[in-house]
Amino acid sequence: ATFMRMKEDHMKNGQLKPGYNLQVGTEDQFITGFSIHQKAGDTTCFIPHFEMFEKYNRVKPKNVVADSGYGSEENYAFCEEKNMKAYVKYNTFEKEQTKAWTKQIGRVENMSYDEELDEWICANEKRLIFSHESKQQTSNGYTSIKRTYRCTECLGCPFQETCAKGKETKSI
Repeated sequence: ATFMRMKEDHMKNGQLKPGYNLQVGTEDQFITGFSIHQKAGDTTCFIPHFEMFEKYNRVKPKNVVADSGYGSEENYAFCEEKNMKAYVKYNTFEKEQTKAWTKQIGRVENMSYDEELDEWICANEKRLIFSHESKQQTSNGYTSIKRTYRCTECLGCPFQETCAKGKETKSI
């Protein structure tokens, strides 16, 4: 078992309890497969769950429908590799629909991107220039590349405090 935050918390103290993460696949209201995991989050259970289908020679689904708890670059890449169409929201989808989110000028999602120059443009029309790449690996072994961009013109900017969150320069 792994320690998880349970939905029912009779003591109302947020205590972690030992538990398992059960994944169930369905089609036309019939259960087509299930898997049990010692991982607290659904995101990292997605691929091992589908690998169970392959292991037991189940027919691979053409379409996958899941909630935002399964949305990740790794899971989208897996679906693409297996020729499955993914109807899976990414984990910030609901938040991005709010006014509060769209007003946060420091978020990369609220900036413009200049594809030709490979630069991001902030709310004050300053440019965030490519700095470096780094690799990140998930617990499932998936490697993604993170690109970092930095602005060199933040000093004196009227948005610096809210955009750069107290730092001298903004980086995304």
